[in-house]
Amino acid sequence: MQNGNVLTQSSVLLALHLGRLGNTRRVDPNAVEVDADRDMVHVSKVLVDAPEYRVIATFDHQVRTHIYQRSLPIMTLKAGIYRLPVDLVQELDDELVAFQSQREELIDKFMEVYTDHINRVETRLRALFKSSDYPSSQAARLAFIMEWRYFVTDVPEVLSHLSKNILNRERRKAAAAVQTEVGEIRAALRNGFAELLDHAVDRLGYAEGGKKKMFRDSLYENLATFFKYFNQRNIVGDRELQEIVDQARNVLGLVGSAEDLRTDDGIRERARVAFVNFRKVMTERGMITRQITLEEDKDVRVP
Repeated sequence: MQNGNVLTQSSVLLALHLGRLGNTRRVDPNAVEVDADRDMVHVSKVLVDAPEYRVIATFDHQVRTHIYQRSLPIMTLKAGIYRLPVDLVQELDDELVAFQSQREELIDKFMEVYTDHINRVETRLRALFKSSDYPSSQAARLAFIMEWRYFVTDVPEVLSHLSKNILNRERRKAAAAVQTEVGEIRAALRNGFAELLDHAVDRLGYAEGGKKKMFRDSLYENLATFFKYFNQRNIVGDRELQEIVDQARNVLGLVGSAEDLRTDDGIRERARVAFVNFRKVMTERGMITRQITLEEDKDVRVP
């Protein structure tokens, strides 16, 4: 089966929308004293300085990261759209349902203090405070949204009744887009793994004076997550990367835990040397390409 067919038949698209109550408003630059051309100044104010709100924002970021680590890495998809291997859809859907319940609890905690925080911020914003900036508690609660749906993309057959030329042209465009995604998946998996290895090699090394560098548990956890879902995400069948990942997975399996990496110098050094060698092999084989960093966009609403 060709790579394009594998991609379209073994994956689906997930559209996720995580909406929150807007927490900033533009401020008239004339209301703020600045020594600058006011046309060059854009000022905004924070409406509610609430830890409960920030917890929700952090949770939303964690949900997006959770999905991305299980989806096929395609940069050309719009923000909020993910291509998922079919084999992971049920597992991820169950997790999304659980996330939705957890998020509702966080929102409830925020709404319990919403009015109190408005009263507190009035004394801090002073002349910039406007009661009209703040919706009612009911309206504020409705602003928090979490919704998702799955869909597939295909050229609508109805075009065949209108124009065969249009139908054939759209089919060629769709096939070209799929091939682009296939190339992106292969490159992104390779580059992503190389970045994980680079980070591990750096943090498992030593600072000046021979002192061990500090690292977070996420160093171990991110590698473990990559290995756990690699087979499903390697939908393009990158055998060269599969070989290296399998070896690296075995190395991490012998480590045991992040704490073992911290406390056992022998385990730490063996893992570091192995990761250095894997990274060297990837470089020698020309498996790593330059990645273009795109500015992260906000989620789009579920169509």
